[in-house]
Amino acid sequence: MTTINSETEQKILRAAMQIFSIEGFKGARMQEIADKAGINKALLHYYYRNKETLYKASFDTLTFKIFTQVNLTLHKDTPLFTKIENIVAAYIDLIVETPEVPQFILNGIINNQDELIKNMQELPLDIKPFMQQIQNEILKGNIKPIHPAELLINILSLSIFPFAARPVITNVVGKNIEFNFDEFIKSRKKTIPEFIINAIKVEK
Repeated sequence: MTTINSETEQKILRAAMQIFSIEGFKGARMQEIADKAGINKALLHYYYRNKETLYKASFDTLTFKIFTQVNLTLHKDTPLFTKIENIVAAYIDLIVETPEVPQFILNGIINNQDELIKNMQELPLDIKPFMQQIQNEILKGNIKPIHPAELLINILSLSIFPFAARPVITNVVGKNIEFNFDEFIKSRKKTIPEFIINAIKVEK
């Protein structure tokens, strides 16, 4: 009788995350994932009965830590500008640890949107307090009028896009000037909050 082995399961999840990130849900094949994990297909199906179950497990593994940490940051009782700095730092640090996330999400949007949305809805993420904090700062005259969703999307897109576009950025920019992507990403933990805060703050 086959028994659950945590090391084998981790190999499967690592392989699945890589394959789903590259191929997307529709393009990924269970045999390809089994080969990547170094196991046979029968054993893969023992751990995950179908591709949908494995996709969900891969999504949870990739995103749970990121969104849990961001959720904690959103709910902390800190000033808005400090919170923006902390959100950017959290996203960048966590995506550096799990670089498959942006491509995994993009492939999900393109190839498996319904499943991706269903999984996203189960994430431990509550943005209402952050949205309310933005509105409060607008009413106090501390920041310029901006839709809370627009501010949040600006933070997310500026933080995540360079990871998703890394091959393009590295090839286009790197061909013209000296460019180190890792150093560039580190600097963005400072430059992104500065850019956003300078765009929305009201000078008094």
